[in-house]
Amino acid sequence: ASGSGPDHGGDAGGTASTTEGTAMQTSTVVLTGKNSVTSAEPYVADPFTTSTTQLWPLGAKLEYGDRTFRYAQMGGACTAGKLVQQMANVSANHLNSVVTNADAVAGSYSHAAGSTSISIDVVTDDLTANLFAEGYLYVNDQQGEGQCLRIKSHPAHDASADASVVITTYDPLHTAVVKNSSQVSLVQNPYADIIVAPAAETGACVGVTVIDMANNEFGWVQTNGPAAVLAGETLVLGHKVCRSDADAGACMPDNGDDLTPQIGQVMTGGVVDAEYCMILLNIM
Repeated sequence: ASGSGPDHGGDAGGTASTTEGTAMQTSTVVLTGKNSVTSAEPYVADPFTTSTTQLWPLGAKLEYGDRTFRYAQMGGACTAGKLVQQMANVSANHLNSVVTNADAVAGSYSHAAGSTSISIDVVTDDLTANLFAEGYLYVNDQQGEGQCLRIKSHPAHDASADASVVITTYDPLHTAVVKNSSQVSLVQNPYADIIVAPAAETGACVGVTVIDMANNEFGWVQTNGPAAVLAGETLVLGHKVCRSDADAGACMPDNGDDLTPQIGQVMTGGVVDAEYCMILLNIM
C-alpha cells in the first residue's frame, strides 16, 4: 500500500472532514490487495466489507487482482450488483456564484494568484459546515475560468445574515479571480452520499456495489474489471452496455445514443431482463 492513510471524519450528513494542515491535500491513497496501510493504522482494505465510520479518504482507489474499486459513502440503502451515481447537486444556488470582496465575519479577500481562501455569494441558501468539504470549487466563467480546486473546508453559512461565504481550498489559485465578475460553482465529492443510479440520470456513474450497503455506510464500489450487474434488458455476449434509461441501478444494451455513457461489455450469454450478468466494467 502507499499513500497518506485513512481520513478519520465525517458528519451525520455523510460529508467527510479532513485534518487541517498547511500542505496540499493529503487524501490521495492507492491500495493493492486486501491489506493494512501500516502496522500503526491496521485497517484492512477489504472491498467486501462496510463500516459506519470512515476508514479511508473518499475516492481512495483499491486494486484487487483484476478488479478496481473506489471508496465511497452511501446516500441510501443499496443491494449488491447495482449501478450507482454521484448524489444530485445540492442546489442551483451553488452554481454560477459570483466572487465577492468580503465576508462579514472573516474579512476581505484579494483572490490573487496563490490564494486558498475564496469568498463567494451563494445567494439565498444556508450551508451546514463543510457540506462541500472534499468536493470541488471550479471557476466556470470570466477571469480565472477553467481552474478546479479541491475544497478543504468552509464554515456554516446563514444566508439571511450574510450572502457571502469563504471557501478554503487545498491548492491555491494559479490565476486570479475578480470580485463581482468571476463566477465559481461548488460540487460535492462524487463519492459522498452516492445513490442508486436513477433511470433519469442526475449525475455521473461512479461504480457498482459488490455487497449490500446500508444508508450512510462507508465501503467500496467497483469501477473496473469483471462484476455482476443488474440487467435491465436482454443482453448479448460481447456487446457494449450502458446505464439503463428505464430501470434504476441496471444496465442495458448500448442503443447507439451518444448521450448515454457506456459502462462496459457483456461477458456471458443467456442474460435476460431483471437477472444479474457479468459485465467487464470500464467506468473510470
